Amino acid sequence: MSEGRERFEELLETTLSGASSAEVCDELATLVAGNAELRREYVAQMRMHALLQWRSGKVDTVQAPGHGEQESVIEFPIAPARPQRAARWLALAATILVLCGLAAVWFHQNPRSPAELAVLEAEGATWSDGRAIKAGDRIRQAKLDLASGRFRFSTSAGALVSVTAPARLEVVNSMRLRVVSGRVTADVPERAHGFTIETADARVVDLGTRFGVEASADGRTSVVVFEGKVDVARDGTAQPQRLTQGEAVRLENGKSAARIENVHRGARPDDWSLREGPGLIRHVRDNLRASDSTKFYEIVEHGLVEDTRAYVDRDHQWNGMDAAGMPEILRGADLVRTFNNDKRATDLEITVELSRPATLYLFLDKKPPPAWVDTAGFTDTGTKIGLDEGPSANRAVTTATGAANSIDRIFSVWKLEVGEPRTVQLGPPREGATGAKAMYGIAAKPLAKP
Repeated sequence: MSEGRERFEELLETTLSGASSAEVCDELATLVAGNAELRREYVAQMRMHALLQWRSGKVDTVQAPGHGEQESVIEFPIAPARPQRAARWLALAATILVLCGLAAVWFHQNPRSPAELAVLEAEGATWSDGRAIKAGDRIRQAKLDLASGRFRFSTSAGALVSVTAPARLEVVNSMRLRVVSGRVTADVPERAHGFTIETADARVVDLGTRFGVEASADGRTSVVVFEGKVDVARDGTAQPQRLTQGEAVRLENGKSAARIENVHRGARPDDWSLREGPGLIRHVRDNLRASDSTKFYEIVEHGLVEDTRAYVDRDHQWNGMDAAGMPEILRGADLVRTFNNDKRATDLEITVELSRPATLYLFLDKKPPPAWVDTAGFTDTGTKIGLDEGPSANRAVTTATGAANSIDRIFSVWKLEVGEPRTVQLGPPREGATGAKAMYGIAAKPLAKP
């Protein structure tokens, strides 16, 4: 698929979902104006969509221009070469005018907006007026002010959203949510692609993903992508920034986008924070990524369990080597998800900052290990851990569930006992021309008292 066609399909999907903006319309108009095939596809898609909306009864009335909403018109250049060709262009423009008018009526004048929300689960959640929120509740108000706890809801479009208090939100419609302040996590299935979260400084458009957005009262916006990809556009910026799995940025009015170096995770998918957590690992940094990088290290408290994801940028999984599952010395350890793409680095330096005495573990797939492992004081525990890499160019299987299933690589487990809060310097996964086939893993458990 060409880059132009792929972008056309993304823009069209955003438009049909009701999450389009002036920038999206302008970019779509430019693409369609310069490509006859895309023009034909645009007309066919819009005609079919408008017909389906009308037949389903979702479009109640069609108001004439000037009754609250202006028509959305995409202007195309009309070639003056031949009258017949000009007539075809005029017919096309007229068709697009009608279809865009129908789309505008449905997306912006639908009396059913904002969409009703269905509460799927709630934990200690209350509104600012003290009312409790319970699973099974139906929420119809547009403005939400969560004072305590957390709750998860679904929109009629299929988007799943978790909200953590304190948070203030505005539900624009089933495909669009505005976050005034607070932290939300969106899990968007295919049928809801184009779901959009807005803040005072940014607009985040889903492209098939799980992502988080945090808006602060002082206008800062943080965007974290856990799976898939999103487009992030700042107010007044026509070209959005594409973020993919393992990338995060912080936006602040009048400043360039800043890298978020660490994301701390808990047991639930919506349990994440950009502040230091209570776990053993306070911070992780490296020497390779400049300030313009958008990659983050994921620190997961008690995260080393069976089938947990091993890397930020891959879906590989850590597994126990036999039916007993994860080795006892590792089970429930705090986990650092590193970048598998770093497996070929020969000059990498990773600094791990520990908050209290701990046993720091490394998972290495190379024997003998790099020289720095011995120099730093690590010793081989004799324990092994497996990596399930899932599908590849030579293997069509997916990652398997359960201990000892689909082990593709075996790692030796090394340890370093650290008796006080301090930083530990780690080196590259390989030295010279040969080395690791996969990036090493990092974990920590509280240091056992003598």
